[in-house]
Amino acid sequence: MHLGLYLSHIVTLLCAIHTVDACTVCTNESPEPITYSPAPWTLKGTIYSFFLLPGVGIPLFGGLPVKAFPPLERKYAQAIAGNYKGILGMIQVIRYTESPVGPYDELLIVPGFFGYPGPGGSEITNVRVSRIYVSQKYTAWNGRVNWNIPKHLARFDWTSDVNGGESVKIYPFDTSGDPYESGPSAKPFFQMSFSPLLNGILQIPFSTDLYGILGVNVTLVQPPVPQGEDVFGATAGTSTSNSVVPGQSSDRTTLGTINLSQAGGDGEETGYNAVGDEYFPNFWPGLLSTNVGLRMEDATITFSEPVVWNVYPNMASQPFRYCLPHLTFRGPHDTFDLPNYNADPETIFTGKPPRSSQDASQPLHLPHAPPPPKLHTPRIRPPTTHPQNPPPTTGSPASLCTTYDLTPRKKESKRRDLDAQPRKPQAFKILGSPLRFGLVGRRYLHWKESEFY
Repeated sequence: MHLGLYLSHIVTLLCAIHTVDACTVCTNESPEPITYSPAPWTLKGTIYSFFLLPGVGIPLFGGLPVKAFPPLERKYAQAIAGNYKGILGMIQVIRYTESPVGPYDELLIVPGFFGYPGPGGSEITNVRVSRIYVSQKYTAWNGRVNWNIPKHLARFDWTSDVNGGESVKIYPFDTSGDPYESGPSAKPFFQMSFSPLLNGILQIPFSTDLYGILGVNVTLVQPPVPQGEDVFGATAGTSTSNSVVPGQSSDRTTLGTINLSQAGGDGEETGYNAVGDEYFPNFWPGLLSTNVGLRMEDATITFSEPVVWNVYPNMASQPFRYCLPHLTFRGPHDTFDLPNYNADPETIFTGKPPRSSQDASQPLHLPHAPPPPKLHTPRIRPPTTHPQNPPPTTGSPASLCTTYDLTPRKKESKRRDLDAQPRKPQAFKILGSPLRFGLVGRRYLHWKESEFY
């Protein structure tokens, strides 16, 4: 009897521990802090999907429309890098009833395959979620941090009909021109209606495992996402590319039609919305007003643990920046604060002074200032759970970063060491350039705009 009581207490405790990291009221208005819910994830819900095929959503000539990427991400070359190949894509609307961060709705666009440089001059192709909206901040932040899924917030309005059909209108927070993404747009960015064939009587099993049998690789490769300024703290940034294997399966899959008429949608009058997204009568170029689609009820959705993915596998090491909020150099003749120096974006402060003004083999230095000696202990603010600071400009305190040339395997170890001992002085390269890619992760970013990891 005592053993049974003891075991029941253990079960109760484990259940309590399991729910600590999950939000109780998972809405944008909830005061509960956003907490990290690590991968892998297993979710439940209903999926509505339709394919993009060559000539029908996949362009035969030309590239993607502007609306393929969110307004924030398309400001950064790293976030939209890759050569668009097309081949096969998909658009899905999902109503999650269970997840590690509570129920939520989602719209995602997979426009097709993208090519990346591989070893020996080869090219690797993978699909990517290029644009995605979710209905609450907890999944937005975790989706960005876990897998680089570029989630932004939106309001989802659902209606049902007596024949088993469903309709939805989606109002994003980032399409009205508000950089703080504080509220939904006045008109829908996307709308659709699903009507089941035979009133949904015929239901069959379906799984994304079928794609593998057909030779289609569904592994997502997601570039790093930039830090945003939204008022909810949901648009976290990251610093490395990740790959993730998604999975979807349901024993209750129904064939139906999806009406994509965007009448009354955002940008209908002018052809563009406030942030430059094109208006198409059927949402996406090449799509018909009525399309064949699937509804997967009681579906199980999985997202694997992310794998740090290097799109330049033949590189032995990668620059990795650890940024400090403030740093003071104490020279033999004077003391000066580097944050107050409005440096040229390409100026590097390191090493000994050049032997002459014509000696280009040496890095540049502060004009009329002694070379910096060994660094003193900087004052570093502790990392936040979901950073919300906008990217600083040249010369601001947060633009001081230390660069380490490390292999991908050693980067995470160095990052953990720096976080555990933030006051340990380091004598490495100090770059005076502004943050090009925004604050990502905690205080890390890549420092060359032309390089993408």
